[in-house]
Amino acid sequence: MKKFVCSDFELDLSSYDVTTMEENFWFTDRIFAKRTLPFEITLTSDIDKVLGYISFPNSRTIETMFNGYYFEKNEKFTAIFEVEEFESSLSVSIVFGFDEFPNFSKRLSELPLDKFEVDNIYTHAAGIISQTWPVVNYNFPQIHTDKINTEEEIWFAFGKIINNYKDGAFLINEVDITEDITYNRNIMQPLPYLLHILKKGFEDAGYELEGDVLSDESIKKICIYSDVEYYTTNEQEPINIFKMSEDFTDTGEITLIRPPYIHRMQYYRFDFTYPIEHPGKYRIVGTVKMKLFPYLGPRPFFRIKYRNQVLFYHEVNLDFASSRFTITKNVDVVFETLVDILPNEIILESYQGASADEIIISLDINPIRLHDTSGEAVPTIINPNQVDLSRSVPEMTFGEFFTTLKNWFNLDLTPKGNKAIVNFVQDEIKRGEVIDLSDTEVKQPRRKFNKGVSFLLQFNETDSKDYTFLPVFHSASGITNNSFVKNEKTNEIMINALPLPLMLRENVQTAHHFDSDTSKLFAVMYDGLTSGLNLAKNPDEIMIPKVHERHFKEWFERRINSQNFIWEFKKYYENIRGLNSKKKIFAYNQIHLIKNINKNELDENYYEIEIETEASLK
Repeated sequence: MKKFVCSDFELDLSSYDVTTMEENFWFTDRIFAKRTLPFEITLTSDIDKVLGYISFPNSRTIETMFNGYYFEKNEKFTAIFEVEEFESSLSVSIVFGFDEFPNFSKRLSELPLDKFEVDNIYTHAAGIISQTWPVVNYNFPQIHTDKINTEEEIWFAFGKIINNYKDGAFLINEVDITEDITYNRNIMQPLPYLLHILKKGFEDAGYELEGDVLSDESIKKICIYSDVEYYTTNEQEPINIFKMSEDFTDTGEITLIRPPYIHRMQYYRFDFTYPIEHPGKYRIVGTVKMKLFPYLGPRPFFRIKYRNQVLFYHEVNLDFASSRFTITKNVDVVFETLVDILPNEIILESYQGASADEIIISLDINPIRLHDTSGEAVPTIINPNQVDLSRSVPEMTFGEFFTTLKNWFNLDLTPKGNKAIVNFVQDEIKRGEVIDLSDTEVKQPRRKFNKGVSFLLQFNETDSKDYTFLPVFHSASGITNNSFVKNEKTNEIMINALPLPLMLRENVQTAHHFDSDTSKLFAVMYDGLTSGLNLAKNPDEIMIPKVHERHFKEWFERRINSQNFIWEFKKYYENIRGLNSKKKIFAYNQIHLIKNINKNELDENYYEIEIETEASLK
């Protein structure tokens, strides 16, 4: 039985000529998903309605992709049904087999990575940096960074090093309350180990990670740096207050009787309240104006209060006043907020004569230092007493993360029960059972030769003019890092990662983060202290030339010096039950790797199979 079921329709595929294709992802970028080859189905009126009347060329409601389930041999697979073409009938295909690792679409930040509170992040990190994975899941190596502008006042004390460690301690951010100077010296950011993320990703899908990847000495050292703002900014922007005479909050008329005259004068009131978001010490500076009343009328005043505490008060007291006069007063007062649960507010009040086009209030409320809820001075850059690795990972899915590692280190992934076994392809091809398919041989199989095939292994491009990341071009002519020519037979393997190179600055040689990309995996080599310091190690062993030598060279040589076999045969289901794309087979007196298998059920449990393999010529 074969059928596709979704919320919109159910399609019985038993009578259709459906060929399923399974690919060995050693030879492709796709991981795990199987698919059908495109097949034809008749467009009925019911299906036409579901597809948004696809039969009408001018339809604006066409739907061609549907999420659902594919059923085959009493197995149920999460699947995507896609309409690829329409002429007189529909050409459709189904992609399925996502079930093995459904969390491949989950973002790294959504994985169950370490998150907990610590008493003090500086002392906690100091106890971590002498260790390495698997004893610890993260670490605090020093990272040179250029993303902070130290010309800004808030960053004047920052040494352009993340996780800055000197004289046996991490530099701390603090406030000198005598001088009212805040020293933001450091950013503390934990870097999760690559293998910790890999383990947690598979655990989230119900698998335990096993395999050679766990014992690779280079991979064990890799920490992941992410271009994120891990720290918390405890910053109060200055409050700028600018009010014209027309911004009065109340107005009216007063009458002054001075026999034999009666004088009527207009007054303005100004009442404004400004909340102070962060407790701390502040300075109010600027100018205020008061328009005088004529005829020795009421006395204008201006008052500034913090809650009910008067910070500034001026009342005009003149024996003679003219409506032509405006008094300007300079304001320069300092206050500290109180430690309680009441709101912190600055209140401006003024009563004065009416005026036009006058700047009545021009004040700035500037923070001098900030306080915590207990009234203690705190720096403006806060390194929270918390380890939260979900905030310290790049913006990518777990599937993208694994694909990056697969392309980088030539990895194989095999689910087996509740185990996710990750080995290196170059080693895996030497292992495992060989299935004898010599009885399926045809007299003259179709063969393709790969002598003209080449491979280009490289990191995604970066705009840096200071660093060069050598690629490897491998062809039948040899191996080179430059002066090569790609063609249509070149297989490009792009790696969305970058090992951070070492840089010497201010007598500190450690990793340098220079490329701003939140979706890229930045690798830092770290396995403990170097001469008592938390310095990153030389990343040469995970650069392309060394990785190629260890994990790709034999594999590329085999592929270049090989031929592909394609032939068809028929078998009953019980005879091919264990045949999948990862199996090695014996045919034509040699061992083959399977590239893909196409299966078409001719009759119940009886299949026509087309198989494509690759066999070494050496």
